[in-house]
Amino acid sequence: FYTYWTHIARYFPEERELIIKQVRDLTNYIVDNNYQLIDWDGERTRWGNWSPESLNGDPGWYLEHGLNAVQILSFLKVAHHITGDAKFKEHFDKLILEHDYLNNALLAKKIFPDENNHSDNQLGFVAWYPWLQLERDPRVRDGILKAVRRHYRILERDKSSFFFLAAATIDPDY
Repeated sequence: FYTYWTHIARYFPEERELIIKQVRDLTNYIVDNNYQLIDWDGERTRWGNWSPESLNGDPGWYLEHGLNAVQILSFLKVAHHITGDAKFKEHFDKLILEHDYLNNALLAKKIFPDENNHSDNQLGFVAWYPWLQLERDPRVRDGILKAVRRHYRILERDKSSFFFLAAATIDPDY
C-alpha cells in the first residue's frame, strides 16, 4: 500500500480515494478484531495474528512476536499516513507503550538459533521499509536501522539479490 500510494495513487483522484478506503477498511477490520485477521469462516487465519495476548502471552507465538510486531506497527503507521485517521496512530502508540511492541520489533531475528525462513524474511523487509520511511523519531529510526542490519547479516550469506536490494533500499548506507 505504501509504495503504491507514494508513487501512483496519491496523484490520481480515483486511485487515491480507492486506496484510502481500502487501507481504512482493512486496518479497521484488523484493529476491531483485536489485531487479528478473521477469515470468511469466522476464524482467525493461521498467520494473521498480531494480538498482544498472543504475541506477548502465548509461548506458542514466541518466535513470531518480533516479525508480527514489525508488521502491525508498519500497517498502522502506513494506515495513519494514507488515511490521516488519528485512530491508527493511537493504536500504534498503544502497542508500543502498553504492550512493548517496539521492543518486540527491535528484537526480531535475535533469537537462537536464528531461523532463516525466507517467507518470513520477505514479510519482515516489506514491513520494515514503509515504517522506516515514515518514522520521524530519530531514536526509533536508529533502532529500526540496527534491527534491519542485524536481520540482513543473517541473510547476506545466502547472496540473495532480493534481500540485497531490499536491505539497500531500506538502508542505503549499509
